[in-house]
Order: sequence, then structure tokens, then C-alpha cells
Amino acid sequence: MFGLKNVHKFPEGESNAKCAFVTHTPDEFSGVVSGFGCGIRRRFRLLLSTFEAWLRESGHLEILDKCNLDQGRPQRRNSLSNSVKALRINPFKSLTVEDCCKGPVSWTGEFLDCGLGPKETYSLPRSLTQAKLRMEENIKRYTGNYLVLAMVVVLCYLYKIPVALLGIMSILALWDTVRVYLNTRGLTQTSLRFRALQILGNLGTVFIMIYCKVAVALAWACLTSLIVVVGHSMLRRITVTKHPPKPAVMKLQIKPAELRT
Repeated sequence: MFGLKNVHKFPEGESNAKCAFVTHTPDEFSGVVSGFGCGIRRRFRLLLSTFEAWLRESGHLEILDKCNLDQGRPQRRNSLSNSVKALRINPFKSLTVEDCCKGPVSWTGEFLDCGLGPKETYSLPRSLTQAKLRMEENIKRYTGNYLVLAMVVVLCYLYKIPVALLGIMSILALWDTVRVYLNTRGLTQTSLRFRALQILGNLGTVFIMIYCKVAVALAWACLTSLIVVVGHSMLRRITVTKHPPKPAVMKLQIKPAELRT
């Protein structure tokens, strides 16, 4: 199993000189224990992800939200490592085009309140794992509502900075004029005049965005929308949907290679 270490042999004159025994060092045993622990953790993560997928398909993901997913794990008090892990969370990675095309759900009946009051609807996440689970699921469920909120925030900033709205209208008018001129002249993308007009249009767009504070308004609108979406999705508990899908059959797909330590 391991390499031969510290092999002890009998003296050459004895008849049992063919026998030998091996003693293993403590480092080898610690390597075996650590490898066995890594295999157990790998299997646990695989089973947890499979169980989470089954709960998501069956519409009962709120069960995981009520559990302490980090129970039994060593608590690290290093605030820097926790901050880095929090910044690496991407709650938008599971979004699809179908999710973005969904309409908003009921604002007062499901989005802002689950029907049982604020205490049963919102709570602080107990761990980064729970916060990640909430954000991914809530953003997927309420994509239409978050898009409406983001649009409202953008309109509020444009109302607060009217010159930015004028700048956006100027940019649209500029590129519409360029499009009409190109269609009228029948210019292709390989022509020199087409490239010159494209460069002039980009320069004009940059000038208008800076002069009319369009970039500032959009940057603040995006930052505010991100804070609203992340804050609500992290504090909003995963509750039972109004129309849960049909129960799904739990399937454990474990490859033989993943069962090896």
C-alpha cells in the first residue's frame, strides 16, 4: 500500500532471513486520514448538491433555508477570508434567458410579503452558504420584479438629472442619423467611409455621455439597483411558492470515480 520504509531484516545466518516487516511513519498515517476525510467531504458535497437540485425541482427549497448548512464545519474567524468569499459570490450565474423574460409576480402577495408577516418573510442569513442560496433562488424567482425595480431606479436618476435624459435622446438621434445615412448611400462595412462614420459616432457618444452626465447617472443607477437586488434577495427567506411544481423524483447520479477516496 505504501512504499517500504524502515525495513528490518534478520541476520544472514538465521533461517528466517526471508521474512521482513515494515513500519510506517506518523506522516504516512496522517496522509491516509486526510485523504479519507477529503473523500468523505467530496461525497457529502455531491449528496448535498443532488439533494438541493431535487428540492429545487420539487418546489421545496425552503427546507434548506431553515437548516444550518454550515453546522459541523470549522468556524474561521478570519474576517479577511470571509470578505473575499463574500465578494466571490455571483448570484446571477444561474440566470437564463427564460428567467429574464418572466413577468413580475404579485408585489404584496409574494414578493414583499409571503403572507405571514415581516418576521416570517425576512431574516438575516446565518452564514455565507445560506446567503448564497437565498440570493440565487430569489433572483431566479423574482427576476421580473427586480427588472422593474431597476427600471424605476434608472428613471428616478434620469428625473433627478434631466440633462442625462437629454443626452440619451441625443445619442439615439445620433446613431439613427448614422444608420439612415449608411442605408441611403449603400455603404458596406469594408468601405472607408463606413469606418470613419463609425469612429465619429463612437467619439460623439463618449462626448455626449461625459458632457451630459449620462455615464454618472447610469453608474449610480446600476449601483443602487445592485444594492437593492442583493439586499432584498439576501434578506428574503425562501418560502413556499403559490403554485409549486409537481414533485420530482430524486436521482442520485454518482460516478464510480467520485466514490474513490
